[in-house]
Amino acid sequence: MNSGTAASDKMLDLLETLLGGNQNGSLRAAAETLGLPSSTAHRMAAALVRRGFIAPAQRGHYVSGMRLANLVARSNPQDTLEAVSRPTLRALASESGATTHLGIWDGEMVTYLVKQAGRGATLFTSEGGQLEAYCSAIGKVLLAHIDPAKRDAYLSAGPFIALTDRTKIDPADIQAELDEVARLGFALDQQEIAQDLFCIALPVRDAGGTVIAAVSLSVTGAAAKWVEPPAALRRCVATIERRLGTGGTD
Repeated sequence: MNSGTAASDKMLDLLETLLGGNQNGSLRAAAETLGLPSSTAHRMAAALVRRGFIAPAQRGHYVSGMRLANLVARSNPQDTLEAVSRPTLRALASESGATTHLGIWDGEMVTYLVKQAGRGATLFTSEGGQLEAYCSAIGKVLLAHIDPAKRDAYLSAGPFIALTDRTKIDPADIQAELDEVARLGFALDQQEIAQDLFCIALPVRDAGGTVIAAVSLSVTGAAAKWVEPPAALRRCVATIERRLGTGGTD
């Protein structure tokens, strides 16, 4: 790492610690947390103030600057997730031949933000479309990682409809499967949404470890009975998480 990159990283660390840590905007506390000399911290803070990313509040304390606030206000996390994920899901569809999806929890349903077709049969899913969570692979991943109170409310709000003869509709059975999904780290849909459709999904986490989405592979045909996530699916998720800022670089 060259000196310019190191200095940029330190300034970004200071910005994040000032505004997102437990220092309540205290420059002194942030500098101590990061091991920065006081003079360096003040120099960096002055640069951030000039650019409008932070603004001085009470003595020695800073808040988000108007420029940063305006940038954040114009951003849409879903747009970021979609843009970051699309090329990676396209590559995964090309490599695997399966249809790839990225979905989020939205109004107690799965909403698909990205769909990339594979080489197999055309699926009925669509970008912006929704599916039930309790019987889809992406939905199971998301349900397994939402707040337990929200999950309990969801499971108690049935009835659940059997879309095929393999769909689990008893809340106790659904909860048992969600416990297994949380333990294994992935979910399967084995002809539960539609006959002859098989899916496998992995969670996508943000920098804090919170599950914010899930990625799936979907194919038709009995030969596609996965028992664990393929390496290509794991690589896809790891790439998305890196690009979202969970650590590392491409």
